[in-house]
Amino acid sequence: MRRIETKKTLEKKKKRNHMLIGLVLILLMGLSVLGYSFMDKTDNKEVEEIEYNGIIFTANSGYWFFNKSNSDFMTIYNPYETENISFNSNLTIPDYSGKQLYFAGYAGEAYIEIARNFIQFLLKSPQKGVCLSGYNITCSDDAPIKNCSEDNVIIINEPENNQENISQKGTCVFINADYINQTKYADAFIFDVLEI
Repeated sequence: MRRIETKKTLEKKKKRNHMLIGLVLILLMGLSVLGYSFMDKTDNKEVEEIEYNGIIFTANSGYWFFNKSNSDFMTIYNPYETENISFNSNLTIPDYSGKQLYFAGYAGEAYIEIARNFIQFLLKSPQKGVCLSGYNITCSDDAPIKNCSEDNVIIINEPENNQENISQKGTCVFINADYINQTKYADAFIFDVLEI
């Protein structure tokens, strides 16, 4: 049997329970503030900056941010990390400005890297999944056919002969790199086009 409690006893229990809940909430808020203050101190690390060819690159959240000719860019790698990738093209930003850019081959992170940095100059968003006239590139039957004498096409594939490289034929750029290195090669291409 349950014991009958007086109104005064019930009030005391209720008051005690409220007091315990209040103390727990105060303790939780205090620990939250303390945890946030420690987190804030660890996040305020000195910002890493490097200079390359007179351009300041600032690391933040896994990306390198920089400004070239009053335009902002964001890459995963900085130029020092791509120096061992040789690629010299005659394509520069004016070759892409106000035009359409097409992608063929694998549309992964390297595609996103190039599209994110070039979209500010393009006529409209880059189109992926095109076929390339005269080249053996996997594409769907209904994909538009482009060619290297008229269209800006970037082809991203894994190399057939394990030889990673970037090459250019007309207005087409071929990035042949293992999947894990494709973004690094894409950044090397971006730096080359920006003449960094």
